[in-house]
Amino acid sequence: MLAVTDARQRRCDVTNSAVCVDTLFRNTDMDRLNICWGDAIDTVIFQELRQSNDACIHPTTLSIHNEVVLWAATGLMHYTTTWQNYKTLGIVETVAVRTAFGASYPLTLKSSLSSMHLLRQMSAKASWPLGFLLSVVATGNATSFALGSFIRSSATFAFHNRSIETWFTENATLASPLDAVPSISSTYHVQPPSSLTFYQTFSRNDTQRLLQTPAAQISVPGAASLIFPVPTRWLQEYKFMLGGNILYPSHAAKLETIFGLLTFVNQEAARYSVLHETFSTTRMTSVLALVATGVTSSCALFSAPCLTIADVCSNTILFVDACVATLQPIRVWVDTFLSAADQLVLHSQAIAIQNNIVLPMAIQIAQFAQRNVSTAPVEWLHLGPLDPADPHFRLFAWYLFCDWVVGTREVLTL
Repeated sequence: MLAVTDARQRRCDVTNSAVCVDTLFRNTDMDRLNICWGDAIDTVIFQELRQSNDACIHPTTLSIHNEVVLWAATGLMHYTTTWQNYKTLGIVETVAVRTAFGASYPLTLKSSLSSMHLLRQMSAKASWPLGFLLSVVATGNATSFALGSFIRSSATFAFHNRSIETWFTENATLASPLDAVPSISSTYHVQPPSSLTFYQTFSRNDTQRLLQTPAAQISVPGAASLIFPVPTRWLQEYKFMLGGNILYPSHAAKLETIFGLLTFVNQEAARYSVLHETFSTTRMTSVLALVATGVTSSCALFSAPCLTIADVCSNTILFVDACVATLQPIRVWVDTFLSAADQLVLHSQAIAIQNNIVLPMAIQIAQFAQRNVSTAPVEWLHLGPLDPADPHFRLFAWYLFCDWVVGTREVLTL
């Protein structure tokens, strides 16, 4: 057990193989690993294990099949890593194109380089992974913790009666006092399969409709736009937005609420980089948003209250005319090319996803805010974007849902 705090140990998911370091050491060339970390791994882990008769210092490497068997036998069910933004993973996707004459040519579909962002990351404010802890030992900056073990049962446990923030303060990694203890579990929350199926079905039906009805392929004015909505109560009661990332300082930026929100937590954001939070619209996502919230001429058939585009825009956005100009042509397209029956089916499916999947997950967006003048207390606002209590903002929440499903937004569990 290597958790740095009791609370962290209690939160340990024993079904998650990502927290089992024996899997790492069992299937790794330790000589090459020690080239990177020097004596750090031996200092904090193996020195203590050598004092135990039951410890297996160098377990035998297993084949993939036998590793799977071991995982199943010990109750390991998944491999879930913590959320981080100190590195970007690279990816290369290629296909081989074979000609009629048998010649094969590689064709690259996608290629990106991996990169590290150690100086710009912010995820370590929530939690320090094992590699970060080892780096302090490996660089000789561990101060009074230099000879301590990371194993909780050890008599020389590095964090016995000493907090992790004390360690970081002593080696000047972090300033004192800290705003938060960096042992918060944070993970990606993947899209539920039913949400993916719903979106894929909607997308496929939309494509088929365009193919079967050439007139529906017309260019819709303003369909691809950037809009800046704000939840209705926030817009009415708060003068300034100061950011939506709990890992940033609340004073990192300031924007009058009438101009929109500031960036939420996201993987791409650099430390102390606060930008305008934009909602991107397309014809397809706007169709889903309008029908899901009942902002169409067939709304009387739906379970939702009938709202007009003017109602939605005037309660969430400063630039009402621009908002209406973006959404009204989409409503015309919906009323022209989607029958009332088709709208009812899509609306019912969306409401089922909302009530049975999204709302029980308690997903929220958040912002630091001030009610009036700059001297007002900073408040931490949070809201479920599909919360029925704000029917006007729910339309824009469906854009967030679409972004999440296609992978351009993240949902984190903290």
